Amino acid sequence: MRRSVPVAIAIIAILVTLVGPASAQSGGDDLDVAPPADPTPTPTINDSSATITVSFREDLQVVSSQTGRPGRQAECGFFDVTGDQFYTITITPVTPEDRDLPYIIHCWYLDTGASVPGFPDAYFCCDPGLPGGTVVNEWQVAEYAAATIDFAVPAFETSPAGDQVVGVRTWLAVTSQLDFAPVNAAAGPIWATIFPEFREAEWDLGNGETITCTTDATTVWDPDAGDDQATDCGYVFTTNDDGEPLQGAVTVTWDLYWTHADPNNPGGAIGPALWGDISQTTIVDFNVRELQAVID
Repeated sequence: MRRSVPVAIAIIAILVTLVGPASAQSGGDDLDVAPPADPTPTPTINDSSATITVSFREDLQVVSSQTGRPGRQAECGFFDVTGDQFYTITITPVTPEDRDLPYIIHCWYLDTGASVPGFPDAYFCCDPGLPGGTVVNEWQVAEYAAATIDFAVPAFETSPAGDQVVGVRTWLAVTSQLDFAPVNAAAGPIWATIFPEFREAEWDLGNGETITCTTDATTVWDPDAGDDQATDCGYVFTTNDDGEPLQGAVTVTWDLYWTHADPNNPGGAIGPALWGDISQTTIVDFNVRELQAVID
């Protein structure tokens, strides 16, 4: 028995882009995230329909654990499309595998029978993905989690604290926060956790040279600790560049790892794996001078 359902011919697609927090100082944040290989899980197709779990963008929130909440179940049907002179379309159930013809996909909630927002939608065999409109997936939830972490631009300290001296080792240290706790976010059953991990602090000395500090990046000189102190994060200026200040910078980079819900295994998880990285930069002016010796 064939079933036909009249629906409006207009199909609206909504694209929403998540962005990170704005920078408070010069430098700003630089989020580098590789595109996911397959960000939208494919529902399991049974004959001409599939049952999937959906979550909504307005439900996105930071949560206390790596779990989602019960989500609404939706069933999706795949339909051939025919038109008529009154600008309506008739959809007829079909089996979508192994055909290159266009269909529409229609999704409705199992508890109410109401249409899922964003449907009917265009479909070309054989990648139906998740519903469009306000629905989110694991990758978008991870973006939300990463955007809630306050990767502030670096604060720093040098020793000597003021002018640097040619031939005297300058200690370089980042004094702002480098370690962050994981952040869990969820929208219904769709969840993801972002794990920030400090990678490096790169110092541009303003003279064409750079150093990268992965250890001792936060080690500062203690004037009360004597001369036995050491750091791997330091630099010796060999010239004062005609007395002009050297404009350098310090850039801190974190790697972002993630774990997320397994769309094909309710209650399961995938990861951890590298998700991306983020960098923050602060401008640093180095005033370098030479000591003058006086000989009688």
